Amino acid sequence: MNSYIGTSGWWYPHWHKDEVFYPKWVSTYKRLEYYASQLDAVEVNSTFYEIPPKARVERWVDRTPDKFRFVFKVPKLISHQNAVNVKQIELFKEIVEVSKEKFAGVLMQFPASKKADLGWLSELMYRFIKSNISPVAVEFRSSTWFANDIVDKLLTDFYGHIIIVSAYDNRSLQWIYPPNDDKVYLRFHGAENHGYGSYSETFLAKALSELADDVKDFFAFFNNDMVGAAPNDAKALKTLVELENSLGFLNNG
Repeated sequence: MNSYIGTSGWWYPHWHKDEVFYPKWVSTYKRLEYYASQLDAVEVNSTFYEIPPKARVERWVDRTPDKFRFVFKVPKLISHQNAVNVKQIELFKEIVEVSKEKFAGVLMQFPASKKADLGWLSELMYRFIKSNISPVAVEFRSSTWFANDIVDKLLTDFYGHIIIVSAYDNRSLQWIYPPNDDKVYLRFHGAENHGYGSYSETFLAKALSELADDVKDFFAFFNNDMVGAAPNDAKALKTLVELENSLGFLNNG
């Protein structure tokens, strides 16, 4: 199983405060290097607001280890529009290209107000695939997307290119979408309120136990970053996955 575990962003000054994650000896401009020494992947949240210059992305690539991977959040000028924004897709494609082998996929997060529109999303997916922007993890926040077999049709039409995000809902105490496909993308928004609260090791172990046996690609990102819980939760999950992989290897040996 290929695993990509990290947080939604790394540039958080409060992670430096009281050494919640970054030690005092880590300078502001060395946060990415330190982050990449602890975790193997990151969701680049800033691309949702603005597509960065290619040179900046190239520096990120150069400053991280070979095994490190980036997942870019789809700009809101693409995900939050009613028409397909071809120009923005072309600009977004450029940063995907410069990230080269360190590109692991993109996250497209819809607002709750975005109701199901299969035709629009299908056209967008075709544009992404044509531009080599794949896989695309899609996080739905409106229940309308889970009706009328829309998800099944998307998974069939865009097999290998689309992943439906499984986000944990603290109110219903269950996954908004069960993580039972061969490509799984988990997002942890906070054990208490959105952005707050760390997850127990017991909870994280249970989340892993609910995965299908044949998972090929496993993405998991934490954005409970308000008080610095995210990176430590990500490290805990990474340790559990490594332990599970090693036990599986031993059991199969």
